[in-house]
Amino acid sequence: MSGAARGGGAFVSSPNNIHVVCRTFVFRDSIAVTLNELSHEEAGIGASTFDAAVALGAWLVQNRGVVRGKSVLELGAGTGLVGCVCAGVGAANVLLTDVNSSDVVAAGAGPMLFSNLEANVCSNSHGDGVLSCVPFEWGGELQGRAEGSFDVVVGSDLYYSASSIAPLCSAVRKYLSKPHPQPPLCLWATLGIADAFGCCLSPWVADGDVVVCRARGMLSVTVTHGKDRRGGADG
Repeated sequence: MSGAARGGGAFVSSPNNIHVVCRTFVFRDSIAVTLNELSHEEAGIGASTFDAAVALGAWLVQNRGVVRGKSVLELGAGTGLVGCVCAGVGAANVLLTDVNSSDVVAAGAGPMLFSNLEANVCSNSHGDGVLSCVPFEWGGELQGRAEGSFDVVVGSDLYYSASSIAPLCSAVRKYLSKPHPQPPLCLWATLGIADAFGCCLSPWVADGDVVVCRARGMLSVTVTHGKDRRGGADG
């Protein structure tokens, strides 16, 4: 895939015997993101960076105009790669979210998932206030943000059971802005992990893809292996 990242990793010593791997993802145009990854026991499903996130990051580098100057929300950010790439290609502000399993009982989330995301956001910030993160459980309220606050919502391999699809779609509808003059945009990356769990690859298909998008004037793009499938207002 053109524009794909090169990822290298190294073990990092840490207190309390925490297993940390530091990886740097280098995309074209010298856009680089360095992230800490943890063990599955420490951070659960979001402990490492999925290939889907790398694919979406590479797509964003090639199509940076879709987020440049925009307000971006990342759902299920995990290690934070996609949100950090959004900031790197010129998004006005990027809010990364994931569950804080010290506050909620979240299937598949380890105890250090959100604290690791916070650390990764901090290490990739440049003091300009573009990157931030807050805990968020789909179906709940997003701290300090009004409904319709975001121009773009991004996510990669977000769910592993059909029960997650309805709250995911509800969160997207709630926090995406209303059409003006360009439709708000949903960017999804799926590389088959959800399919391995017996789930439909696109939440929009399961929830009425084109119907949902057109009802809100949204444009949905599903990125798979660097290609995209569009549906909705402009699809």
